[in-house]
Amino acid sequence: MSMRAWKSPGPVSSAFVDSDAPVSVLMGPAAGGKTVTGLQRGVLMAMRWPETKPGLRQCRFLVMRQRMTDMEASTILSWLDWYPRSLGSFVGKEGSPKRHSLRLRSPLGGVVELEVHFRGIGEQSVDDALRGFEFSFAYVDECDLMDADTMANLFKRAGRFPSATVDINPCQVWGTCNAPEPDSWVVRDMIENPRPGWVLYRQPSGLSPEAENLEVLGRDFYRRRAAVLPDYERKRFVENIPGLLREEAAVYPEFAEALHVAPKALSPLPGLPLRVGVDAGGTPAAAVMQRGPDGQWRMLAELSTHDRARAGVVGPQRFGEALAALLAERAPGWPVEMVADPASAYGADREAGESAWVEIVARAAGLPVGTARTQDPTLRIEALRRPLARVLEGGRPGLLLDPSCRLMARALARDYRWQVTAGRRGERAVKNWASHLVEAAQYAVLDGEGLAEAALRPRLRAPMPARFAADWNPWSLEEAR
Repeated sequence: MSMRAWKSPGPVSSAFVDSDAPVSVLMGPAAGGKTVTGLQRGVLMAMRWPETKPGLRQCRFLVMRQRMTDMEASTILSWLDWYPRSLGSFVGKEGSPKRHSLRLRSPLGGVVELEVHFRGIGEQSVDDALRGFEFSFAYVDECDLMDADTMANLFKRAGRFPSATVDINPCQVWGTCNAPEPDSWVVRDMIENPRPGWVLYRQPSGLSPEAENLEVLGRDFYRRRAAVLPDYERKRFVENIPGLLREEAAVYPEFAEALHVAPKALSPLPGLPLRVGVDAGGTPAAAVMQRGPDGQWRMLAELSTHDRARAGVVGPQRFGEALAALLAERAPGWPVEMVADPASAYGADREAGESAWVEIVARAAGLPVGTARTQDPTLRIEALRRPLARVLEGGRPGLLLDPSCRLMARALARDYRWQVTAGRRGERAVKNWASHLVEAAQYAVLDGEGLAEAALRPRLRAPMPARFAADWNPWSLEEAR
């Protein structure tokens, strides 16, 4: 039986297939070809598996999902589309584990005897579900929905089959998923604080020119979906950004990582000063910004106490020292303007010789004291929205982040969100770590974006359209000239 050739969806998927990491995950937009890639990786792994004896490779490939019903409705159908039941022996009743036994020729020579086992873990732990079961390597579809320790528990069992070559068998497990919800172990263990030996392969946004699987989907597939999906679904299933929960709403839905994060490090533009926005309080933050001659705001660096490396930098003296070190690293000798939260200039007992918070920071950082002209949250939010929504000549964004500003990217994508009470959105953002960092950037751009224009924008409302007559025929209109 002739078999059609499989083609990888794109470069990221190819790197994932070739990975030798002990644990790896391919994360991408919906319909990005991830499941088929995860399955085909198992077949390719089998082709280069150590020989049990000359001319024979024997492998046991475990494919897992949380529920067997999902396995049957999706993963197995993807497998059978490439390796039909008529090829080899396919056994297993509905709702129960399945096994597909294949005998394939290896391009390296000889024969591959491959057993593919499809199992749903259900409510069991991995150890209980696999008690006594030995396998060569494993793939977990929709791995973000599984328990946090699933991949680690699978890895400790990998490479045990066949026993004749157990001392040289590679130990690898892998998974695929859409961008998960923010509380997923994928976010914690593979994005924010990657475990040693665990590698995340992240497909480009579906809106990016480098989006994968477009040869199958078509160029407009993701654009059509982005136009109608709510923010929390668009970010996860189109832009490949770990998203908001259903009951949350991003303050800046305009943010798109593929557009607003630079592909390589940004350098300060010569002849132009830096503006450092600073938000005060018990968990202060700073955003090092610069406005280009074309109006583009560039964020060169961030300082956030949410970063574990900065967790102890909370007092004004230590914060100012950390800010000075950051500026010396990113833009030594550059002219700097500081624009701080106005509230940081109050609260000091002048008669007792005390200094305000912003004065201590400025002195420690070696910067002149400066505060924003207003603390009004509506004006601050709209001031940053203007460059986020602006598209400059050549399709360049009005706001561009240095790739090192990973916390700002995460904050704008999901963690800087509106307060929602009983399903209704409030007028203020949730006070959390993200609010301090984003508000620092808001202070930096506030004056430069024009207070008057920012003040007007929230009050503008589009006029209500006229009511159409019941017999109005939209197809009777002539083409606009």
